[in-house]
Amino acid sequence: MMFYLALSILIVSIAVQVFLKFKNLVGKTLAKNVFKLILLISVILIFSFSFYNTRQLFLTWQTSPPSKYLIPPYRSIYYFLSYSFFHFYIKYLISFGISLFFLAFFKYINKKKRYRFFENEEPYIAGVSIFILPHPWCFIYLIAIFLIGIIGTALLKFRGSQARFPFYYFWLWPSLAILLVSKFLV
Repeated sequence: MMFYLALSILIVSIAVQVFLKFKNLVGKTLAKNVFKLILLISVILIFSFSFYNTRQLFLTWQTSPPSKYLIPPYRSIYYFLSYSFFHFYIKYLISFGISLFFLAFFKYINKKKRYRFFENEEPYIAGVSIFILPHPWCFIYLIAIFLIGIIGTALLKFRGSQARFPFYYFWLWPSLAILLVSKFLV
């Protein structure tokens, strides 16, 4: 179920990105605010759904004869909470931390280099793309983005261009591809 929520968020993000391009709003404050909102909503939705899964697990264990001995009063609440934490929360907490790190890093680098590297909304697009992929897929995504950047820059240099390789449309699509691959591999 979490897969479909993540897929929906990515599809909405791609649709918003395409819409902003056709309306010539790329790099504008509105675009930045829209992707900030998408990042915030995705964090709220993912962790709300994790909480919902925790609640459903508790209710299921409460009604099932063998598993009712795994929750209070037969067992400490710590067991249930740690089980829920490691099954529902940890993957997205790790990807959330990584996305916050890269969001702050991209904003810092962009500001230091006078907004030469990224459009205003790109750090937030990258944040959504990283967050939406749970651990360990977020690391695979980062490796894929790094390789795309190297290949794209090499192709531009090979053609003799001095332009920088634009990542604007290469944040969300690899995330979508990795999310789909993760669904079929796990």
